Amino acid sequence: MSGRLPGTDDTFIPLDGSTPHSFLLGRNISSDDGISLTMERNDLKEIRRIPSDPSSCSDLKGRRNLLVRDNVTYISYVRKDTSPDRVSFMLQVYIEGEDLWEGPVLIHRFENVLDGFIDMDARAGRIFFLMSIVSHAEEDSGVFAKEAPLDEWFNVSSTDVVRLDTDGGVHGDIDVVATDIGAVAFWMRRDYKDAFKSVYRNDVWSNEEVLRNEVGCMAPLRHYVDGNERVLFIYTNELDSHINVTFSFNGGDTFGINNLLGHTGKGITSLSVAEGGGVIHLAALDPSDNEIFHFMSEDGLTWSDSGIVATYDQPASGSEEVHVALERDNIWIAYDSGDGILSSVSFDGGLTFNDTWELQGSGGSHPSLEPGKGYFAYHDGMDMVLMRFIPSSEGRLMTVPFSPMGLHSWDAVGFNIEGGGSGADISFRVLDSEGMQLFPESGMEEVLPHDGGEAASRQVDHLIEFNGTWTTPSGPDSSVSLDVMVRTIPGDGIAISGIILDYTSSFPVRVGADGVWHLEMVDNISVTGKGLELAGISQSGSVIIGPLTRETSWPDVITVRLRAFSSKVSLRGALMDEHHSVIPSFGIDESIPVTRIQGPEQLMWRTGHLGSLPDDIPTIYLKLYLLT
Repeated sequence: MSGRLPGTDDTFIPLDGSTPHSFLLGRNISSDDGISLTMERNDLKEIRRIPSDPSSCSDLKGRRNLLVRDNVTYISYVRKDTSPDRVSFMLQVYIEGEDLWEGPVLIHRFENVLDGFIDMDARAGRIFFLMSIVSHAEEDSGVFAKEAPLDEWFNVSSTDVVRLDTDGGVHGDIDVVATDIGAVAFWMRRDYKDAFKSVYRNDVWSNEEVLRNEVGCMAPLRHYVDGNERVLFIYTNELDSHINVTFSFNGGDTFGINNLLGHTGKGITSLSVAEGGGVIHLAALDPSDNEIFHFMSEDGLTWSDSGIVATYDQPASGSEEVHVALERDNIWIAYDSGDGILSSVSFDGGLTFNDTWELQGSGGSHPSLEPGKGYFAYHDGMDMVLMRFIPSSEGRLMTVPFSPMGLHSWDAVGFNIEGGGSGADISFRVLDSEGMQLFPESGMEEVLPHDGGEAASRQVDHLIEFNGTWTTPSGPDSSVSLDVMVRTIPGDGIAISGIILDYTSSFPVRVGADGVWHLEMVDNISVTGKGLELAGISQSGSVIIGPLTRETSWPDVITVRLRAFSSKVSLRGALMDEHHSVIPSFGIDESIPVTRIQGPEQLMWRTGHLGSLPDDIPTIYLKLYLLT
């Protein structure tokens, strides 16, 4: 029998300057049936200070002051003067490959103006800027747009500026979404809470159009479903605080009916949205209870229930803002707090948010993130401060101990590796449960010189067979961990995306239960030619299988195979005695969920497995819970 480290398909070890979190990785105890890694954020490095007004960063909601396209970083900000009153919208650019800063470049300057806000987006070779100004006269406070070819951003000052609104009264809630065929500008009026839009098509901005009334805050974005572009307008209703979403399937020309996204029962004052990997992530801030919420969706129609990501202390600055950003499967939510700027991070695609890190101590507020290049920005009252996560040149991980049932021999280990150039060096060693080295006899075994092959019936990039000498004369230990070292040139882009251990067992580990006569107390379960299936559209079901009677001893494990159309399906089990009483430590709460839908998987409990049962229990029943 072959086996693999559970959960390793999704284990990603970033050691690349293009990621926002290059980590040193250490040993930890796994509580999630997989490889568990202690991740400690490397130091942030301040790379630039830009003298600017706090409005450059304040009240961003859906706006962006950091934008990365094709290894070029665009930074927009606001400069204000009081003698005379005027607002200048500025742009600086960093070219990654050349390590070159360009600018500042003037986007546009408005005279006799008190305040200003800016947003930007780029798509299909064009960059768009949306600016709102607050003037002495209410009717002069408006929304203005500029655009330019992306490769001619330095000439944006000479392009025409277009006023989009007609009645004034506009404030900082502005968003521009670049599309495949143009762009859509969104803005709100200060007094009436109306949301407006204008569409850019064929070098022309359309007349303003009322999109929705009674809007509290908004967060539009572009999203693709089955290769088709959609523009989503997500907003809160000012009257009931419901979060709604409406769609456009024609680049923003028309939007459909409202769909209720969610409701926290609270007064949401700030929304932030990001999209990646086909999933939309929405962060919402409730100042009444100082709570940060998170929602996610694949299609924009069906959303997860709201989950409280974090609570925060009232910031001394008075700023209460939230900003969400994605980097691969990692979701970062940054927010103001009494201790400065904090960030809660999810490493599993938004299912759980476990760590809260301080990004900036007191003296900073108004956070924004651009994780594609590891940027974090905030304002300290005088400057827009641009930070960057320092890329690691060395990383290390220790897998949790792995103990297959009935082990006869360790055969090989396989690595799947993404990227990496001539400067990369990956090596490993095998340790026993006490931390003593088992393989190789000394030093580390190099990975990269080895060719690919098959381990545990899976194709791997690099296969290392355990043909060398083990330090234990009696053979390999039954519990081992892998200590893996990675050295690389910063920015080399290397990552370990999978580790598979191949081993042989000395006896079968599967318990079969064939025949309908084994089943009783069936609830929402159908017996079909394929196996046990959830009946109809049920979201959960259970069945008791048994009796199962041991012969001389219990086999080590029960093996199950789960087939499902969604990764959000899980299977748990409970062991019961002949009276249908749950055996202590083998209840549903102790059961480790089986979620991998390729199977087969071993049904385990946190305190043991089937072979852990005392021999004085001659007969058991297995209750299976199927949840979706």
